[in-house]
Amino acid sequence: NSQGGANPPPSNLHPLNLGEQIWKNGRLQSLCISEYCNNISYKLSGQIPTSIGNLKFLESLNLHDNMLTGEILPEIGNLSFLKYLNFSDNYLTGTIPFEIGNLTYLETFDIGSNYITGEIPPEIGNLNFLEVIGMWNNALSGEIPSEIGNLINLRYLDLNKNDMSGA
Repeated sequence: NSQGGANPPPSNLHPLNLGEQIWKNGRLQSLCISEYCNNISYKLSGQIPTSIGNLKFLESLNLHDNMLTGEILPEIGNLSFLKYLNFSDNYLTGTIPFEIGNLTYLETFDIGSNYITGEIPPEIGNLNFLEVIGMWNNALSGEIPSEIGNLINLRYLDLNKNDMSGA
C-alpha cells in the first residue's frame, strides 16, 4: 500500500510541488496555481475535476491565468467555507451554476475573461459577505439580477464586456 506495509513507496518519492498550498490540521485550506501567487512557470490545462467538491474546508482557490477549459461545475457549491474564488483568464465555458449560492462565506468571486454564457443566477444574492464580483469579458446575457442589490458588502462589481441589461 502507499502508506507502508508490504509495498512501501520508494524512498526517493517527494510531495508534488503544485502551486502554493496552505494546510491546516491536515486539510487543504488554500490553493493557488497562478503566476501571481508564486511565480510558477507552468499553466494548468484541461477541465476542473468533479472531485474539486471534495475540498470542503478550502477557503481560497486561485486558478487565475491558466488554460482551464470546460464548465464551472455544480460541485463548487460544496466548498461551503470558500472565501476567495478566482477562475479569471482561462477558457471556461457554460453557465454559472446556481450552486454558487451555497458559498455563503464568499468574499471574492472572479470569473472575468472566460467564455461564460447565460444569466447570472439569482442565488448570487445569498452571498452576504461578497465584496468583489469580477465577471468582465464573458458572454453573459440577460438582466442583471435584482438580488445583487442584497449584497450590502459589495464594493466592486465589473460586468464590463458582456451583453447584459438592467441597472
